[in-house]
Amino acid sequence: MRHARLLLLLAIAVLAGFTSRTMFDAAPLARESTTDTPNTETARAFYTALNAALDGASPEPLEHLLSSIFVDRHSEGGTSRTGTEFLDEVRALGASLQRIRLEVISLDAVGDTLIVGIRPVVLGPIEVAALRIEPPAPAPRYEVIRVARGKLIDRWSSGLPGLGLSMMIDGPVRISSTTGIAATLRRIELAGPSEAEWHSTGAGILLVESGSVVVQTTLRNDLGPATIVASGGFVAIDPGMRVRLWTAAGSAASALLYTADRIAAVDHAPVMGGVNAIAQDAPVTLLWNGLWHDPRPGTEHRAVQIALHAGETLDLQQPAGSAVLVVVDRGVLQMAIPNGTVSKLDANRWPEAVAGSAQIEANCAGLVQGSGLVTLRNLTSEPLSLTLISVSG
Repeated sequence: MRHARLLLLLAIAVLAGFTSRTMFDAAPLARESTTDTPNTETARAFYTALNAALDGASPEPLEHLLSSIFVDRHSEGGTSRTGTEFLDEVRALGASLQRIRLEVISLDAVGDTLIVGIRPVVLGPIEVAALRIEPPAPAPRYEVIRVARGKLIDRWSSGLPGLGLSMMIDGPVRISSTTGIAATLRRIELAGPSEAEWHSTGAGILLVESGSVVVQTTLRNDLGPATIVASGGFVAIDPGMRVRLWTAAGSAASALLYTADRIAAVDHAPVMGGVNAIAQDAPVTLLWNGLWHDPRPGTEHRAVQIALHAGETLDLQQPAGSAVLVVVDRGVLQMAIPNGTVSKLDANRWPEAVAGSAQIEANCAGLVQGSGLVTLRNLTSEPLSLTLISVSG
């Protein structure tokens, strides 16, 4: 009886235009569905084609099932998009490292509206940035679709599940050292016409956290083009490069600057690795500053950005001999590694290690060292953007 009332409530809310994520995230029950009709057969064909496209197949069969007036509506915020925009997201997910399928566990008709119980299934871990990431399994939820003449004309849902993954596409930044490496992580916040400029003595990675920025580099008097980099975008920084950074279209933006350089054999003092100075009229926050004293013939530095929903947990496997620098754009993150340590900057802005676990906020990064399982949990009630910078030999 409760299930029937929920289905009716969903159908009425959708038709009246009153929807919320809470309604769609109610856990559906796996059970026998409505007797098949032409509309339910179309619905099953839609999810079959959608799963194939999410697995990397052509989205053409999916496109044939969408009406020319198809609208994909998000249950939170009332946003909507066209069929073309929906297909673009499906193509992007199909081309990504993550593999997800939507299992139909129930299908009910209320008039010409179909209430679909969905169980998202994550198909295996992701190998990225020298880490093995176990994506969190999304909870079962409802979707609502309307079908006319064998094609979908509307879909209401809480969105396609995905890890929200952004990664470097140019390969890792490589640094060789026999004495160790000094690494620094800063956040540069730009607003309005503000800009920042620096000369990089070492190699590094620039990651745009939010907004859009314009980046222009100069190397050995060779001035490169001014390039717009959107949120989630990366720029590799070469040693000796002069970098100028400003906001695109005058909007606010935030960027992370990770730099690393070789430690001179006689230099054992705390250093600000990789950058000799930052001239700017924008706030710069030091998130990490530390040394790796284990000399290696070469290290590879990779970066990846992941969206982590409220209360969500992300597990990853860290190889022996590697380190992972972790930073969030907001909220509080719990980091735990049973076979290792977590370091944060102390009051003197120098790393202090603790065994097992620690919490970080947006104003301070954490370095995870050790091997095996690393658990990252969003302790807040809002989503956050998580950046991982891995260092491996």
